[in-house]
Formats: sequence, C-alpha cells, structure tokens
Amino acid sequence: MTVVRNVTGTAFVVAEFRAEENRELHPLYRDPIVHLFLDGESRWVADQIFASFPPIKNMVRIRTRYLDDRLDHQLQLGYQQVVILGAGLDTRAIRKPAPGVAYFEIDDENILAFKKARLEENGIDTNVRFIAGNYISDGLIDLLKKSEFDFERPTHFIWEGNTMYLTA
Repeated sequence: MTVVRNVTGTAFVVAEFRAEENRELHPLYRDPIVHLFLDGESRWVADQIFASFPPIKNMVRIRTRYLDDRLDHQLQLGYQQVVILGAGLDTRAIRKPAPGVAYFEIDDENILAFKKARLEENGIDTNVRFIAGNYISDGLIDLLKKSEFDFERPTHFIWEGNTMYLTA
C-alpha cells in the first residue's frame, strides 16, 4: 500500500494500535474494520513509535474504550449527530451505527480519500459525511455549514488525540 508517506502517518500508527486489541484474549473493544487500512509499512512505523514511547499503546487502547463508552451513552440519550474531529482512520461510524444518527468526519483530504476508497473497495457502506479540511484554519463552523450539518440537533463531538498538534 505504501500510504504512510502519502497521507497523515499518525492515523496509521493509531489504527495499528487499535487493531492489536482485536487479538487480545479479553479485548477492551473490537474493531473489525481497521485492518482494511493497514499493511507491513504501517506495522513497521507503529513498531518504531512503540519502541521510542511504549506507553502509547495503552493510551490508545484506553482512550478508544473510554470514547466508545461515552459515544454509546450519548447515543442512548438520543444524540442525532456525531462529529469526529481529526477523524483519521476512525471506524466508529461503522462500528456504532444508530438509526437516524448522522456521522461527520473532518480531516485531511488525502486521509479521507484513502479511507473512503478502502471502504468502497471492501463493499462497506457508511453513513458518513466526509469533510475535507482543517477545523482550525478552515474553521469548524464553516466546514460544518457546508456539509448538511444541522445546528439544531443534539450532537456529540469526539476530539481524540488532536490536542498534541495544536500550537499555543
């Protein structure tokens, strides 16, 4: 695939760590989709990151479970839209569909195009509105206005792992 250089590399590293949970005896969550995005190169890069900072795997595992649980709760409360900022290779729209719930994923155009292509190649239909853009420089509100987002509907936002990239 050799995609790590062509799209946001951190998305592949996080996806590799999430994929590992599927092999655990008692996993914190299951993600049967994530493997579609991965290959030997993404595994190699993830191994390098892990070697330099071993706590990263548990951080990804625990935050994934925590955010999955929070999303489940919000969906039970009747939230009708989910916005995932810096979505990368997130699979919640597929793993956690709910009747009448719309998902909006905002990220770099290249990562979203790659993700959409891999899902289509594998016959996976999603209820996702992919929004190419940078929610900081392009403006979150402006991006949502262009994407059929309903500002009147209850909405759950997921902002996972992006804060480390923000400047002061």
